[in-house]
Amino acid sequence: MPFQNTIEASFRDTVPVLEQETFDRPFGAAEYTPHASNPFAEKEAAPSKIIPTFKIEVDTSFSQVQKIPKEYSGFKIEIKASPEPLPSGHDIFFQHGNLVVDHLENGVYSYLVGNFRSADEANAFLLDFLAKRYPEAKVVEYGEGGRLY
Repeated sequence: MPFQNTIEASFRDTVPVLEQETFDRPFGAAEYTPHASNPFAEKEAAPSKIIPTFKIEVDTSFSQVQKIPKEYSGFKIEIKASPEPLPSGHDIFFQHGNLVVDHLENGVYSYLVGNFRSADEANAFLLDFLAKRYPEAKVVEYGEGGRLY
């Protein structure tokens, strides 16, 4: 016999036990759970899809207006005058930085922006940037913290 020195090998000798293929079983069969045939059976509650709400602290310092300093002298632009204080959610507080309020003797609240050294400088700014949005805006002069008419 010419093949007397051959070694008989089987499938068990060549493939380790953990790596054996199992073609007769579907992929993931060990973890597979068949669909429950009773749709009215008790089910686990599904996790809520509603995002929980919670309160947060909000920094509202941006909407707090400053008062005119007692020693201020210069020019400002009055963009809004109101008989009552404007509510904190008013657009004016979100659109302008360094907003100043002056409560006038006649009870009107005057909301002002800018800090200009001359009336010409204030008027140029008013015409270039604010006149279209605030047609009633005007330049106001202050001396020693008081409004000069």
